[in-house]
Amino acid sequence: MEIDYTNQHMYFYEKGKLKLETDVVTGNVNRNNGSPDGVYKIVYKERDATLVGENYASDVKYFMVFAYNVGFHDASWRNEFGEEIYKASGSHGCINMPEDKAEKLFQILPTGTPVIAYYREPVELTAENAKISNAYSYVNKEEEQ
Repeated sequence: MEIDYTNQHMYFYEKGKLKLETDVVTGNVNRNNGSPDGVYKIVYKERDATLVGENYASDVKYFMVFAYNVGFHDASWRNEFGEEIYKASGSHGCINMPEDKAEKLFQILPTGTPVIAYYREPVELTAENAKISNAYSYVNKEEEQ
C-alpha cells in the first residue's frame, strides 16, 4: 500500500503489479487532524464498523486499520475525492475512499500488508493518533515550549 497524502492518491500493489488505485480524502492538516505518515502494516479489517470520535459517529462498510485507530474506509457522505478537499474538508485522520474501491480493497488486501504513507511537503502533525502511531512528522508542541 502506498498513500501519497500530498496528491491525495492511494495505490495497492501485489507482487509488483498495480492492483488498485484511487483518489482519496485524508486528514485535515489545517484542523490538526493530519493523517499519520510513516511505514505501517494493515493490523486488522472489519466489516460494518462504527467509527466514533469526540464529535462524530460514522458508519462504514469496510474498515482497514494501519496506524492506531486510523485506516482506509468507504465514505458514503462524500461525492468527490482527491485534489485539495482534505485541506478544508478532510477527515479526522482516516483515508476516505469511494465505496466501490473500498469494497474491492477489502476483498484483496491481506492483513499484514505494509503501508507506506507520506507527504511531499513538510507538515507538523500534533494529533494523538500521530503521536501513538509514531508518525514521522509528529511534533510535540508542549516539548517545543
